[in-house]
Amino acid sequence: MAIAEMLRVADEVRIFPPLILDGRFYEYLSEMMDYFSMQGYAVQQRRVGCEFQRGGNSMLQIQRAAGRGWRWKDDGCGNQF
Repeated sequence: MAIAEMLRVADEVRIFPPLILDGRFYEYLSEMMDYFSMQGYAVQQRRVGCEFQRGGNSMLQIQRAAGRGWRWKDDGCGNQF
């Protein structure tokens, strides 16, 4: 899953708008939200002030719980590996 891979390397993923091209919400949106919630992520659908396409005034926000996943490590000299 592309979203899971993005969450592996980022603290947060935002999907705006969570619609398919014809303006309907993605068919499996609630199942996807439930899946990531059960995996320990904070998942919410938030209303936003702009509308990219008709009915597209919401954003799906998925945040990683602290301590989960991959992180760049710093060697103390500013070098990341």
